[in-house]
Amino acid sequence: MRYLASLSLFLFLTPSCAVTDEDGGDADPGSGYRGGPACRDPESISPSQELRNPETLVCETYGGASCDPSCGPCPEVTAEPTWGVCGSPCDELAENDCERNVACRVVKDAVCAVSGNCVSDYVGCFPTDRVPDGTIDCFAARDGKTCSQSPHCTAFHRATWRGLQGAVTRPFAMCAPENALPGTCFGPVTCGQQAPACPEETAPGIADGCYTGACIPKDICERRPE
Repeated sequence: MRYLASLSLFLFLTPSCAVTDEDGGDADPGSGYRGGPACRDPESISPSQELRNPETLVCETYGGASCDPSCGPCPEVTAEPTWGVCGSPCDELAENDCERNVACRVVKDAVCAVSGNCVSDYVGCFPTDRVPDGTIDCFAARDGKTCSQSPHCTAFHRATWRGLQGAVTRPFAMCAPENALPGTCFGPVTCGQQAPACPEETAPGIADGCYTGACIPKDICERRPE
């Protein structure tokens, strides 16, 4: 009798594996883990947080439940990206204040910046990547992730459109140093400098008769002069 009481106390104090099926229900204990959550320890569950995807400016949720491999095979987990956190103090800043804050970066509308016919090309202020790199060549950054790593870079994004599941996205277009405009796709070049090595689907930016160093995606170029 004393043996049974000791065994019951041991089982009560020992963590147990909650084997679940793909729908979150209890699975056959003898069948092992089949793809659903396994042995979730409330104390080891990290809080989920929303991170801003620098390619689309959409907030995506990461973190949450953990899995104990002693309960069976755990699902593959994608490493959490180092993107900036949504809802940071940067989100509320005006353009000038954003430029002065080394933890933040400016985002502008690519079409407005190239055409120059908008009241403002300022889209907003967002936090830099959580692994910053101030040595990045902004004009050479070809993706939103790289551009977002430096507070000295301004990211230019395309117009908003609704992606999958109705999410409103602003696809990344190009990157430039802070306070430097990309220029236009068409116009005379009179200063005799060499054009930057731009990818085929882009055009070298031009301003005041010189190349700016930017590579402008051809789909956002201004209308060619007749």
